[in-house]
Amino acid sequence: MNHDVMITCAVTGDDTKVTKSPHCAVTPEQIAATAIEAAQAGAAIVHIHVRDPATGAFSMATEHYRDVVRHIRESGVDVLVNLTCGMGGYICVGDHGLSDTPAPGSDFVSQEDRMRHVIDLCHEGKFRPDIATLDCGSLNFGDGNRAYVSTPNYLRRGCAILRELGVKPELEVFDTGNLWFVRQLIQEGLIDAPALIQLADALSILSTNHNVSVITFDIGANDVLQFLEHSCGFPLTFTCGSAQIGAEFTHVVENVGSILGQLHAAAPHAKIVELGLYNPYPAVLPAPGGDQLVAQLNTALAGVAADVPNVSFANPEPVFNPAGYHGKAETGDIPTICLFTAMCPGGTYNPVSTSADIHPTRLGYAVLATLIGLTYLTH
Repeated sequence: MNHDVMITCAVTGDDTKVTKSPHCAVTPEQIAATAIEAAQAGAAIVHIHVRDPATGAFSMATEHYRDVVRHIRESGVDVLVNLTCGMGGYICVGDHGLSDTPAPGSDFVSQEDRMRHVIDLCHEGKFRPDIATLDCGSLNFGDGNRAYVSTPNYLRRGCAILRELGVKPELEVFDTGNLWFVRQLIQEGLIDAPALIQLADALSILSTNHNVSVITFDIGANDVLQFLEHSCGFPLTFTCGSAQIGAEFTHVVENVGSILGQLHAAAPHAKIVELGLYNPYPAVLPAPGGDQLVAQLNTALAGVAADVPNVSFANPEPVFNPAGYHGKAETGDIPTICLFTAMCPGGTYNPVSTSADIHPTRLGYAVLATLIGLTYLTH
């Protein structure tokens, strides 16, 4: 195990939609195998969510967590097991207040029930986890009526349960208000030092490891895709105008600028390579098209990178979307998108297929790694 830099690998997501990727582990055996592979590749911690093997939907069943932890422990890999306690906090609010709330899609339960699998495994004693998560505040999911609710008293109860069980809490912090309340929990004596805070991990590592020479940073596509799906009706339709898109891109770029500034302040001598976006949906969006929208965002991201010392920008769009990047029809991007991403299940470009996945193939990841390396060496 690497005791200087702790790499955490979250091997599967918590939401049912993630199963549209053919690479997403579903059964306990698959999830454990993925975790074991991550440990063998260098991960010190594996973060575990489980699914119903029959449906692929997320699950809170102790039996599935038990099977995953058992397979990991019996494999003999040196890795810390971190089990989520985040399921069971969703409330879908109705449009008419209390009369239709909670709405379908809610799974809200007590703090004890969110942690039932951890409690069960610790009481059984054989396959107990090393770490368990606490989501340190309430937040909106998407821009509809779905929210995750984690109140101060629920969190206090969660801290008390983990302390009683002897399990280290990982404090998942999503904004500065969450971070303030973590400090409050520490002051109340509910969390033992040193606290394990997810948001602070990167800056903490940089502040204690002054020999870091390169940092890679990318925002992924989730923020942009959530905006397109919930605000614009994508992919069934597209109702957003240029002003609305511009406002969203400005918000993304401002956040990226803030994060890059913090990374540079923590590691002033490190080179930071910021990775831009590609368009996995060629010939889907109406004029001016997805390639131009991605180019607009990449230009803004490159601009904010230029404003922070030691930051360079790696643009994958010319490789993944060469046709649109050079002003040609986006249909010309389909061969490269099929080659470098999983958007073409069965070899056919089908962006509406539930099996289509925007993420890169192994070749696509190799291309991105090469692009990052070249950017690092030439800037």
